[in-house]
Amino acid sequence: GDDTIVLCDPIIFDSILRKEGKFPIGGTEGVSTFIDYYEENNVTMALNMFQSGPEWKEWRDSLNPDMFAAWTTYLPSIAQTCRKISDVAGAEVPKHIPFVDFISRAAFDMFETVMYGSSSFTTNSKVAKPEDIEFVMASQVAFDITG
Repeated sequence: GDDTIVLCDPIIFDSILRKEGKFPIGGTEGVSTFIDYYEENNVTMALNMFQSGPEWKEWRDSLNPDMFAAWTTYLPSIAQTCRKISDVAGAEVPKHIPFVDFISRAAFDMFETVMYGSSSFTTNSKVAKPEDIEFVMASQVAFDITG
């Protein structure tokens, strides 16, 4: 198929981020749907995340305090969420949740942990709420559409 799975070691990811060049290429430059929207609506600060060069670097540097200084607060939470995801993976995939959906739910559970400090654990069919699963699936469709 056309699916790709990328697994990253956070220690290696950290070392790469710390060695970025002066103006690294933004990872979202090719997402034209967002770029078009932000340009049409003059949302200049958000538009910076879709560029490269000084504007992107300024926007990216503004995230560094949260990305690096706050690691001690959110990495343990993500690790705990990942442990819970791992604990149910064997029972859930593929019996209750197809692998591709499980991966989407796992990403959502981790993101939710960073953003809100807890997760609804959509990867666990015994505790997941239908509205949370519906949100994850709708989000995945939106990401697929935007590329």
